[in-house]
Amino acid sequence: MDKKNVTTLLAVVITTVLFFSLFSCKTQSVYTVNRIEQTGDLNHTTSKRIDEMQYSKDARMLYSVYNDDQNLYVVMSVTDKTVQKKILIAGLTFWMDTVAKKKEQFGITFPRAGSMKNSFSKMNNQTFFNFEKVSKRTHLDIASVNSAIKISIENDVISEAHISLGGVAAIPKYLNKTGEFLMGKEISIDTITEAEAVLQSEITPISDVRGTSDYKRLLAKQLFFAHFVELFRNKVSFQNLI
Repeated sequence: MDKKNVTTLLAVVITTVLFFSLFSCKTQSVYTVNRIEQTGDLNHTTSKRIDEMQYSKDARMLYSVYNDDQNLYVVMSVTDKTVQKKILIAGLTFWMDTVAKKKEQFGITFPRAGSMKNSFSKMNNQTFFNFEKVSKRTHLDIASVNSAIKISIENDVISEAHISLGGVAAIPKYLNKTGEFLMGKEISIDTITEAEAVLQSEITPISDVRGTSDYKRLLAKQLFFAHFVELFRNKVSFQNLI
């Protein structure tokens, strides 16, 4: 959408409707003088913004719409896993009505239909996946730290590595540097311990009710090692790593 069209839109009160599956949420845009930065984390949103958000029981999401002189902002928080999956598969449509006639003038759907279709490649016998979690209860509990890894091996060398950690940053952390470090290397004790040092440089855990920052760093280390122990038992053992 070009700047000219956006400016025209913002000259009037904007009525917006968010269509999700069988449910819709209607609201009006609120003018703001401050640019809203994209953080991906509701915790980094000011308390005033959070208080202004509306909650839809049907759609199971928090949402609000703002505009300044040049931009239109849609702020949403969706924590329900089922809703998240439905949005990724079917998309969420944002309709705008600038003349208050309750008509769907034009809209934007995100994600674009079919855009998630090829997001995940098929697993083969040389691609391995593992998930680890530490929490007070095994089920229905927020993890102190959790981690997932997807790793591919080709000719005894790591050809692809994707690692993520939860509970060690403001939002779940994808470890770019750690993955890049592993690529092109063989599975060995030295490779894993050196990669763990890179991992520690990428995370910024804080102390909270689920543990101190040092404790979370220790958990991150242990879960990272656990991936390799679980996936490559013939090459790696905890005794050799610790």
